[in-house]
Amino acid sequence: MKPDFQAMAQAELRSYVIAHPDDVEAFETLADRAYANPYPQWHQPQDIGRFAELLEQDRATKLAESDRKSSI
Repeated sequence: MKPDFQAMAQAELRSYVIAHPDDVEAFETLADRAYANPYPQWHQPQDIGRFAELLEQDRATKLAESDRKSSI
């Protein structure tokens, strides 16, 4: 019995795909999520000192998107 990929958190799904490289369905679910985000943010290793700031920016962005979607 396969796990429910849609219910998995992004990090959990990514770990599953790495552990099960032949599972095409899991990979496609992960790829679909990646393509669903048209503006991904990539950070460099030197950004680790700004981790708390970047995390807060990400949370604020997601909260604003959620609020915008719920007001429609």
